[in-house]
Amino acid sequence: MTHLHHTLSASVFLFAIAVSNFVASPVHAEKVNVTAVKKRSTKHEGKQKKCGDVVVDIRTLKGEGHLEDGKKIRLEPRIKDLRKKLRKLTYAKYSLLTHKNEIIPLASKKVLKLGNGHRLALRPLYVNGKRVGMWMRWKDPDGMDIIDTRMHFTCGEHMLTGLEENTDRGLILAIQVDPYYRE
Repeated sequence: MTHLHHTLSASVFLFAIAVSNFVASPVHAEKVNVTAVKKRSTKHEGKQKKCGDVVVDIRTLKGEGHLEDGKKIRLEPRIKDLRKKLRKLTYAKYSLLTHKNEIIPLASKKVLKLGNGHRLALRPLYVNGKRVGMWMRWKDPDGMDIIDTRMHFTCGEHMLTGLEENTDRGLILAIQVDPYYRE
């Protein structure tokens, strides 16, 4: 692995922490009615059900242009719920490239194609109340690791991570993970 790759991986991971606020105070976003999978109730006949799966909602976004001071960001309607988090980045315009919604069993690995040859491998590790732990590995089209780490998601919130292609263009993942309870 080259020094450039180590630097890129570290930059991408720090970018994810700086943007997501997934450990700091929660940001409440509006819900978008594009989810194909519905979350189920956590209670059944008065007894708590065990969660064996998670629902992962992933939107791949393209960020373009440099945001000038005092200007508003431009978003297409399908990603307006991410405005508060995207405002913290430096791009002027955001567009949705792909949207995936998957049910993944705990401790099972699932690889998702994100478009343009990018792949995201996910393995949910645990569900603990309103938190989900998940291992994730994002690979570029050449098979190089962009991110390979464990993340702790707060249910109902999106976490952002991204890759700057250059100063005026980047690829951003908006990931939300929630428990899924089968009937």
